[in-house]
Amino acid sequence: MLATQEETGALVARPMAIAKHNEKDGTLSFSTSSESGKVSEIRADEDVAVVMQSSSRYVSLSGRLEIFNDREKIRSLFKKDWEIWFPEGPEQSDLRLIRLTPATGEYWDLSRGKCRLNVYATFPNRQVGKLTT
Repeated sequence: MLATQEETGALVARPMAIAKHNEKDGTLSFSTSSESGKVSEIRADEDVAVVMQSSSRYVSLSGRLEIFNDREKIRSLFKKDWEIWFPEGPEQSDLRLIRLTPATGEYWDLSRGKCRLNVYATFPNRQVGKLTT
């Protein structure tokens, strides 16, 4: 889920599929339409939250989003599944990428029958390393 803030100050969350996870710098990329309400929300306030979960593990990231119109990158990341939103394919004029640069993150693991916070991390200067508990 990607949470942004509306002009009124209300928080809005919507499901997003990750287009790319860059393990070197920790960034996450997503696809969107330039006509989407979230794009105007991001332009007004780049600070967002992304929450992901499996059946017993949860990740919460806070950071900043940037909007990109890099056609070469869009072509390389485009997935057939995106055609439901972008029927013209990677050349559709409103297709954009948004990239999250995390500032803080939490990883929760319930797989061992206990609820515990495994990792709380900050990502200064976009330097991300493997974290262990």
